[in-house]
Amino acid sequence: MLIKIFNLLVEMIKMLHDIQNRLSENAVVTELIISDELMDNADAKRLLHVGDSTLYRWRKRNLIESQLIGNKHYYRKSDLERML
Repeated sequence: MLIKIFNLLVEMIKMLHDIQNRLSENAVVTELIISDELMDNADAKRLLHVGDSTLYRWRKRNLIESQLIGNKHYYRKSDLERML
């Protein structure tokens, strides 16, 4: 019985640790958005007048910095404006 309780406590601690990590990640994203407007791929393409392939190549060649949030790339508006 004590082993079951111990295992449950270990699982609960793991879950709490995972929640804490997710909250920390959300705080970082919120700070990025507040400090400098983030633009997604569609906004970046419109601002720079380029297509998907060009934006992808620039990212892969580290010519443009992006933040991967979830499964989407975001760009700082100030970085994009410097490229113009």
